[in-house]
Amino acid sequence: MADEKTLTFGRRCKRGERGERGERGERGERGKRGHDGSTGSTGSTGASGGTGSTGTTGATGATGFGATGATGATGVDGSTGADGATGATGATGAAGVAGSGGLMKFSGIVSAPNLLAVEYLADTGFGLGVGSIITIPVAYPAAVARTLRNFTVNSQLLIPLLGSMTFELVVNGLTVSTVTLNPGDGNGVPKSATPFTAAVLVGQTIDVRVTTAGFVSAAVEVSATVGVE
Repeated sequence: MADEKTLTFGRRCKRGERGERGERGERGERGKRGHDGSTGSTGSTGASGGTGSTGTTGATGATGFGATGATGATGVDGSTGADGATGATGATGAAGVAGSGGLMKFSGIVSAPNLLAVEYLADTGFGLGVGSIITIPVAYPAAVARTLRNFTVNSQLLIPLLGSMTFELVVNGLTVSTVTLNPGDGNGVPKSATPFTAAVLVGQTIDVRVTTAGFVSAAVEVSATVGVE
């Protein structure tokens, strides 16, 4: 290197000339290999690959046999359809059963003179006294054919010892049923005849005849009914 110039305070000296470049030194020997470095950290996950192609359809599985499901709720009713055409008139049915019928009612006053007395009942009611006693048949005519069934009688008087009161249902002059009140009967307690039936044709007559015997009474209130079908 060239000699440095001494600078005098207050005066600027000229810069010295640059010296020549020295020769390049020889290359030093290669150093020993260093130790392996530590393993670096794991890199980030790479992007997902594209979707692969669809595989072939597998074979159909066996048919299952599950339990039957519950019945569904009933649907709402549909609207009513239009009326159909009127059908043909059917054959006439068999005759209906006759009505259940009703009762014929007889009532009135009979006397008991101790000897035999025969009187008839009509629908004249009670409480009319001896003046309403009927001694001839009333002979009610039948307006339509009917069947008489059963015969029940009643006396407001208790039949005394040795006395009797016999009621007869008479059709066209013939007795078809009889009820006899004996001692202890009557007193407002009804008594019925043995069950029977008797046909009555149009125009035939119906009567209730009462025969008393063995006791004395000026007027006895009695009644009778006959079932009619």
